[in-house]
Amino acid sequence: MTRLLGAGVICVLGLGGTLLAGCGSSTSHATTSAGRVVVNVSKCGGGWKAQPDGRVDLVVANHYTEVADVYLADSKTGAVYDELEGLAPKASAKVEATLGAGSYRLQCYTDENNAWLGPVVQVKPGATPGPRTPGVVPVTFAELVPRTIAYQHWIASRLPVLLDRVKALRAAVAAGPTSAAEEAWLKAHLTYETLGAAYGAFGPLDAKINGAPPGNESWRADKELTGFHLIEGLLWSGAPSGKLVPAAAQLQHDVEALKKQFVTAEIPPAELPLRAHEIVENAIQFELTASDDEGSHTNLATVGANLEGAAKALSFVAPLLHSRYPRLPATERALGASQKLVASVVRAHPATPLPALDARTREGVDASLENLVELLAPVAAIGDIRNTPASTGGE
Repeated sequence: MTRLLGAGVICVLGLGGTLLAGCGSSTSHATTSAGRVVVNVSKCGGGWKAQPDGRVDLVVANHYTEVADVYLADSKTGAVYDELEGLAPKASAKVEATLGAGSYRLQCYTDENNAWLGPVVQVKPGATPGPRTPGVVPVTFAELVPRTIAYQHWIASRLPVLLDRVKALRAAVAAGPTSAAEEAWLKAHLTYETLGAAYGAFGPLDAKINGAPPGNESWRADKELTGFHLIEGLLWSGAPSGKLVPAAAQLQHDVEALKKQFVTAEIPPAELPLRAHEIVENAIQFELTASDDEGSHTNLATVGANLEGAAKALSFVAPLLHSRYPRLPATERALGASQKLVASVVRAHPATPLPALDARTREGVDASLENLVELLAPVAAIGDIRNTPASTGGE
């Protein structure tokens, strides 16, 4: 069960072949104890009501045979004020919400794509002032499709750039482990690291191009390693051209295959809103810990490329968030601030191992990215594609 919005309570029930014969049985009566209201209904959410100040307390028990999702939603706009996702059979949950004046209903869905919409309930709060639970109109598949296609086109436009830079790397390593080869490696690697929202669509080629040794192994111990991190280990250890060129040739071959494959690849629309948050999470987990540093000590530069990729992914979904996420402007500002901070540290400490940075600098970068990942988390939640009456075709 996952709760992603607001703070409210919803109960789901099903008896026999229909969902929600009631929270309890249709012949039972509502009970109250210690502020908990158990709603007994004959349909999804029937019979519930809000308190005079707009407070709603509902307990939902799933007596159906399938996992259910339940939303407390505005009956007119579809805005969701609270939800239960993945409520298992025989499970129950409690949510609390404070609603403004309006009309609301419970929407109940199962894995079988059955939809039960509860009766409309009018809420007429009293004059008691206080905060109301925010509602969010669900993002639809139809809204995300053109955004995702536009992002795919952007990725497709970057792959020729990546290929050119990998070719330049191959030419540079032919001269051996020189500073020019190191610069070519970093330029090509950072280009790839900006494409974070598309990794799932790259399939097994992602691991071949940018996979790192498992656990704490080094590039020397991973006999299956290919791609950027193998070349990094070879290059910064002073390996001869005889080892570098074949590795670079294989990388070029894999990037060429990726460019060809991506013509028909598809990024699932439901994944695009998740990516900005995931990119920053991965930067914190793998780059700020230097767990995949194979000798170049360029993890902070990689973080900068990751943030560029997160900003790009966010830009494609931002038009859907302006009316849904009040903290979007603050999130965009925080993203820009993190980019500037990381860039300034990279300029001041080029190719410095992360453990060698002073504590104040490390703490500043860590705090900036931790704040950013918290601000991006609601983007993933809001962008989650939910069932709606329109998508299920039911009323």
